[in-house]
Amino acid sequence: MTPEPSVTPPTPTISPVVISIAVAAAGVLLFLSVGLMSQALLPRGVGLWFTEAFIFLAVPFVVLQLAGKRPFVAAGVTPINPKGAVFGFVVGLVNYFAAAIPLNHLAMTAASWMWGKSFVEEYDSSGIFDGLTAPEMVLFLTAVTVAAPFCEEFFFRGVFQRGVMWLTPRLTTVVFTGLLFAGFHLDPIGLLPRWELGILFGLLAWKSGSIWPGVFAHCANNLISTVLYLSTQDIPDEALPDWLPIVMVGVGYWLLWGLLKLAQANPHWLEHSRPETREDTYPVPLWRAAAPWLAAAAVVVGICAGVDRRGIELNAYDVSQPMGAPRKSAPESEQQAWKRLMDLREKARSGEGALQDYFDARKLAASEWRTAREKNGTP
Repeated sequence: MTPEPSVTPPTPTISPVVISIAVAAAGVLLFLSVGLMSQALLPRGVGLWFTEAFIFLAVPFVVLQLAGKRPFVAAGVTPINPKGAVFGFVVGLVNYFAAAIPLNHLAMTAASWMWGKSFVEEYDSSGIFDGLTAPEMVLFLTAVTVAAPFCEEFFFRGVFQRGVMWLTPRLTTVVFTGLLFAGFHLDPIGLLPRWELGILFGLLAWKSGSIWPGVFAHCANNLISTVLYLSTQDIPDEALPDWLPIVMVGVGYWLLWGLLKLAQANPHWLEHSRPETREDTYPVPLWRAAAPWLAAAAVVVGICAGVDRRGIELNAYDVSQPMGAPRKSAPESEQQAWKRLMDLREKARSGEGALQDYFDARKLAASEWRTAREKNGTP
């Protein structure tokens, strides 16, 4: 009996460039709507996980399925080369001191000189861990060091950069993708250092043919920045001497140069074997590709509503009555007033206090905050 010939999936006709554009467009729209809303309303650690999983991972995953691609194969999720992983992690650590810190210091100094210290303080994220419960802290830290490196590298380098490389020169694509990556963070002060990071991750993905070296470099950068922040948050910015970034650049770039030479002498460090499964397959209908992600997102939102309903109500009210935390240079009276407001909020969230008591205090504080900004001419 003659065996039936194997059926080869048809070659998809959708251009990788079209896939990249679709991923970027959908990613921007959903990030600016669903992503920002989830981070504002859901518990902070959950909101960040939600954005990483259901936007930076789900969007390219679904688009690739619609285009007749196996997502992990098409995005360069190859078997991990341990040497490449270690190399990426070490490069991420060294780059943090060699480039990220000095560039961030330069950006803050330039912005403060051009637009004033108040502008820099508008984008100060030093209070990002304030008020987090223990479970929220765990979720937040794992989101920053695990979810963000993988999901964002999947989105930016695995799908967008790979697709655009079919249209533009590779180095140009790496630089442009890095800029897009930096822009997604919505932080003008951090644009330059994150652009450099995006270029570094893009180069690692380009040269290795895999997202893993970039993922581990991304993880190292986020991990060391978080550890240093938590261990030095009580040290004022003024304690950082002006000469320190220069020393970091000098020493760091020599270390980076040495790592580059080692990689050139040992190219197998960045070599990654391609998956045996072919990239092309049959297109998946939209409903079938999106349904698991939508169901999972609904489950997450439902659990949060059941476990932390009061917290979500408080978050929603905070969105309706926006106000910023006091700046570091704010008078002690403002700092104490903010602390009392946050204590009232925590009691309302835990059920020890009434939600309405916090709502009234928040409304009054937000009104005073807006009045003060208008008086100072701050938009």
